[in-house]
Amino acid sequence: MQYEFQTKPFDHQKTAIAKAWQKAYFAYLMEQGTGKSKVLLDDIAIQYEMGRIDQAALIPYKGVYAEWATKEMMQHWPERHKSAIHLWQGMNTVRERKAWERFLARDDVFKFFIINVEAFQSGTKAIRAMEEFAESGRTLGAIDESSRIKSHKSVRTKSLLRLSSMFNIRRILTGTVSPNDPGDVFTQFQFLQPGLLGHNSYYGFRKEFCVEKEIEVDSFNKAGHAIKRKINIIVGAKNESELSRRMEPWRYRVLKNDCLDLPDKIYQVREFDLDPDQARVYADIRDFATAELGEGSFVSAQQAITLLLRLHQTSCGFTVDEDGVEHWLGDSRIKACMDITEDTDGKIIFWSGFRTPLRKLVEALRKRYGQEAVVEYHGDRNLAQRREAIDAFQSGKARFFVGTQQAGGMGITLTAASTVVYYSNTFNLEHRLQSEDRAHRIGQRNNVTYYDLVARGTADRHIVKSLRKKFDIAARIQGDDIREWLTG
Repeated sequence: MQYEFQTKPFDHQKTAIAKAWQKAYFAYLMEQGTGKSKVLLDDIAIQYEMGRIDQAALIPYKGVYAEWATKEMMQHWPERHKSAIHLWQGMNTVRERKAWERFLARDDVFKFFIINVEAFQSGTKAIRAMEEFAESGRTLGAIDESSRIKSHKSVRTKSLLRLSSMFNIRRILTGTVSPNDPGDVFTQFQFLQPGLLGHNSYYGFRKEFCVEKEIEVDSFNKAGHAIKRKINIIVGAKNESELSRRMEPWRYRVLKNDCLDLPDKIYQVREFDLDPDQARVYADIRDFATAELGEGSFVSAQQAITLLLRLHQTSCGFTVDEDGVEHWLGDSRIKACMDITEDTDGKIIFWSGFRTPLRKLVEALRKRYGQEAVVEYHGDRNLAQRREAIDAFQSGKARFFVGTQQAGGMGITLTAASTVVYYSNTFNLEHRLQSEDRAHRIGQRNNVTYYDLVARGTADRHIVKSLRKKFDIAARIQGDDIREWLTG
């Protein structure tokens, strides 16, 4: 294989491409932070140069799909190949429909159609658009974070399984192919090729590879009367070596701690959209401030910080009225956190600069993963409770550590985790640097991945950028800078 890379690959990325490039279907089972997006783009370019495809359909989830059109493509797609990108917006306007038709008609460039997997959950517009795209050329279809089609009953899964036969080459990418039970593997590999794992029936696959247990649950009959009903649930795996043998030719599996050439700190951004109430309040604060500031007025640094704090609170899900009463606005950022828990194996540290969303996040995690899965570390916890939280997390009893940088960002060791999520940042650089080092210190054997959550169109982007450049926002911001930050 002779291929000129746009950006230099790590050794494990070369291995992944070498295993996949000659195959019509393949699974990149690469842990978060190992660079599977770059691998896929190099794979696509190779298939194009070999004359096998002339376009690609990329199907990530909504939190990252815009990044494919900007960061990933700009960084890794070869400059020698001209390309055109259509980013799915819902096809709700005449203008978008015309743009779509112009895009489909192009034959002078390599075409990328990027559509979020959630679009296939309801309605027919996304399905029809994908059919039109696949019919317009030889297509590679790839699902990023394919664990989002693990449910054999979901509408999105059924839709994408029907569409898969239209793709000449098929790829799936995920770091957690089986996050909950072996049954999660089935539909993801069915997208690659029906029967690839020896079964076309989910229940046949489940019978061979899953340990089941019969339980009794409460239900209601058609007359509305309460009844007891028996169901089978999956409680474990069996025949794991046989399943691994069947998967082996069609997969490449790598974890961060297998990649000796990776940097020891890996930074990622997860974008999301504000809930409607959040967006409305955010816009009101921003627009009022813009009108008040004007072009010629002087803004003190303290005024700028106060305004930035109010905007950041809103993007974190709450606001405080003139009487000091907090109002919850939406769960968009919490949903982004929950997505990361689905995509990531192992323990996770969550840092929040605000107490209110911290409590909401703890509630959501315990509802999904159980009471004992989460420990808290913040100002409402006494010293004994804090020690217990660290012990439970480091010893393996708890999977999630949720704390404030102010309380837990210094002097403690949390090396049981190699994934750190910043629900929100404070504006204090020391808080950021110290909290990063709770996991990245002596005793840590893996590379550490840091996720920053960024609400689209908000000041979050400037906050994260400044902290990563090691700027203390509270100390460095000049009043006039806030005008630029207001627009996101």
